[in-house]
Formats: sequence, structure tokens, C-alpha cells
Amino acid sequence: MGQEAIGERGAGGGKIGPMLISARCYGYEEHDAYKFIVMQYVEGETLASLISKGLDQKQVPSLAVKIVSAMAEAHSHGIIHRDIKPQNIIVTTNGQVKCWILV
Repeated sequence: MGQEAIGERGAGGGKIGPMLISARCYGYEEHDAYKFIVMQYVEGETLASLISKGLDQKQVPSLAVKIVSAMAEAHSHGIIHRDIKPQNIIVTTNGQVKCWILV
């Protein structure tokens, strides 16, 4: 990832809602052959991880509603999520759903 990718973070701008995790870059560093960015930390597991562990099917309707609500929240801020996938959806330790977005 180059410096040009960091510039994309301005796509949404401004304040975002509680169901969205800002992928806003707080820092950009290079160390040896590695380049990395520093972003907000959210404690929980990705939906992908939960699925691979055998997600309880009784949780699916509730999670689906929360994911759709998060996307509606993003759209209300003029943000279009271009990479919705289980790896970009976090289920927090208290059961909230948060979606990574690039702002």
C-alpha cells in the first residue's frame, strides 16, 4: 500500500455513527519491508471468524438486521461501502455489529 491509498481516507469525512468503524488513518509508518497504518481498535471478532467457528444459526437474523442497519447508517452519511464482506464486519464482545469503512 502506498501513500496514495492513505489519501483515499477522505472519501466520507466528518463524524460517523456508532455502528461504523472509521478506517481513518491515525498514522502511516514503514519498517523494513513493511508498510502499515494505525486505525481505531475495536474488541471483538470478525463475522468471518465467527462463521468459521460455527456461528449459532439463531444469531443470524439479529446479525443480519444489525449489518443492514450499519449500512443504512453509512448511506445516511453519504458513504457507500465498497467492500462488504465478513472480514470487514466486527461483532463486539457485547454483541454490537460494527462495519469497517474507509473515511
